[in-house]
Amino acid sequence: MGVEVLTFHAEWCGPCTQQEPVVAELEGEYEEVAFTSLDVEDHVETAKAYDVNTVPTLVILADDEVEATLTGYQPRAQIEDHLRQLL
Repeated sequence: MGVEVLTFHAEWCGPCTQQEPVVAELEGEYEEVAFTSLDVEDHVETAKAYDVNTVPTLVILADDEVEATLTGYQPRAQIEDHLRQLL
């Protein structure tokens, strides 16, 4: 099963800068998960396709199906709970 985390953010977003190191840590530890960082201003259509209205937003996919959408800053444990369920 392929698991991917899409991280939607914006340069001007304060909570996004807080979320970035949390996601970077997880990316270093979960080699089996693909992490993709998307600036909503550069990836407008992709953000629309995933109904992203708030940043940061993490969309967790399993086999290209949305398994979870987490909006706002998310603590590491919250993200890990979702990843562990899928791995």
